[in-house]
Formats: sequence, structure tokens, C-alpha cells
Amino acid sequence: MFDQPSDGTKPAIVLVHGAWADASSWNGVIVQLQAAGYTVYAPPNPLAQYGIGCRNARGIC
Repeated sequence: MFDQPSDGTKPAIVLVHGAWADASSWNGVIVQLQAAGYTVYAPPNPLAQYGIGCRNARGIC
């Protein structure tokens, strides 16, 4: 899937929810990933329009 950095650091993970959900739907996954040492982002994405949602997701990291 991806190469693990040679220095042992882990990548940040961005979780984006789909329609009819919000970022809280990732709470259980976030807890598990953070416990495994990952930095996790689950930004709110109001999905008002497709283009706006994409711009919101791009601006979080």
C-alpha cells in the first residue's frame, strides 16, 4: 500500500466521511489508529457542493 519511512515514523491519516454521515462516524477507527501511534484527522465536511467539499478536505493538513 505504501512504504514505511526508514526512520520508523508513521504517516498522518485523513478520514473523510461520505454523504449522510459526519466526522463522528470515524470515532471508533480514530481511537484504534491513535492507539497504534498514527496522527489522525477527520475534518468536518458539510458537503454543501462537491467543489466546496473537496476544497475543505484539501485545506486540513
